[in-house]
Amino acid sequence: MQVLPGKGVVAVAVVLLALGGCASSAQSDAATPSVTLASSAAPTQPTTVPEAATPMTASEAGERYLALVCPTNELIEAWDLTNEQLPASETLADVQVDLAREIADSFESQARGLADPEFVWPANVAADVSDRAVAAFERAAIYRQMADGGTWQYASGALDDRLNTSASRIRLQLGLSTRGEDCPS
Repeated sequence: MQVLPGKGVVAVAVVLLALGGCASSAQSDAATPSVTLASSAAPTQPTTVPEAATPMTASEAGERYLALVCPTNELIEAWDLTNEQLPASETLADVQVDLAREIADSFESQARGLADPEFVWPANVAADVSDRAVAAFERAAIYRQMADGGTWQYASGALDDRLNTSASRIRLQLGLSTRGEDCPS
């Protein structure tokens, strides 16, 4: 008989109970094996249910959103300007590699900040904030690949659409201006 680790006591108990059930009634109770199983469950502790977090107000959410996205927007503007000034090449210049790394870090920080469970977003923007966080995290990976490899990676298209659409929805619902206009210069 093969006994699985941690199951030996149970297997022995089952065998003994089965054998004990087969004993005739003529046998004395003293001859019937007795098995006591020790409880493996830890004593239970009283569970404290955390209070439901209160969602941020639209104003608080707007301030938090801008604090998270504006630094990335500023780096993207620097990236665009740098790309306009340098000749087109598959290989990135050192300044582009450095900027790509900063942008990757900024997008990752933005994604983590948007998804931080300590901050509860208003219900009307929660899904878009979640989508924005995932898209920003994906974008961070693309810029990190560019920085690590020193070559261009495809970084536009559907991912840009997700980032821009979620940003527009969030800004509209929180009463912010159109893209980038609320960020300090």
